[in-house]
Amino acid sequence: LRLLKIYPGTSSSSAQYLAFRAASTRVSANKKEETEVDDDEINDFEDLEEGEEIWDEDSQDEEDTDNAWKIETCELKWGERALDCARQVLAEIKEETGDIELYSFRISPASFKVDIRLDKLDDQFGSPSVDHLTKFSRLLNTRLEENGAPEEIWVNVSTPGAERRIRVPEELLRFQNLPMKLKYSAEEKGEEETQVKYLTFTGLPDADTSTWHLADVRANRPDGKGRKLSKKKLEAEIVIPVANIKKVNLHLDI
Repeated sequence: LRLLKIYPGTSSSSAQYLAFRAASTRVSANKKEETEVDDDEINDFEDLEEGEEIWDEDSQDEEDTDNAWKIETCELKWGERALDCARQVLAEIKEETGDIELYSFRISPASFKVDIRLDKLDDQFGSPSVDHLTKFSRLLNTRLEENGAPEEIWVNVSTPGAERRIRVPEELLRFQNLPMKLKYSAEEKGEEETQVKYLTFTGLPDADTSTWHLADVRANRPDGKGRKLSKKKLEAEIVIPVANIKKVNLHLDI
């Protein structure tokens, strides 16, 4: 295993883009990238070791969000060993980093790739900091070497992503203050169809019912630009049966 490389994103004054930046951070082994970096961004990471680089991942594809909560070792010994090592490291650093869990863990047998996404339970977006990702990755790298992992393994560590998948109904309350993209089934003119709306979660009156408001995001605005929705539209309650919800993701309004 080679030294891990750190890839935080580019700087921005937008609060939401900073959240996206954190959510897109990855730490990888055996993977080289080149990019231009602002001096201010480098100053933010003066403690990086020699050879570590900075990189910005612009987005996360739809397939990645569909792999949320998957733990896949393909029943291979080295995959099981890597999973055990990851869990041991999380337990080891918990006192320093707080509660961080595996959001997903997948291996690719053909390429010896280990893809790990970490979820920080007390963060608004569920995104561990760059320091936390770095600490986890370096300790994992050491633990894998100590446990005789194949030299071909390369590890990719990241957060769940800016538009992470949300568990329904378990995580709705956790992310209730953030805009979400909701895919659900609804009856329209006597026929069932799938609808997509951008909403904020407001509550679960009972186990079978969820309530929502329109999110004040560009996707909901008539011109798709800066004019905000009226107070009446924002306060109108939308009731959706929990059983009708097919998929929920955080929505990044940029």
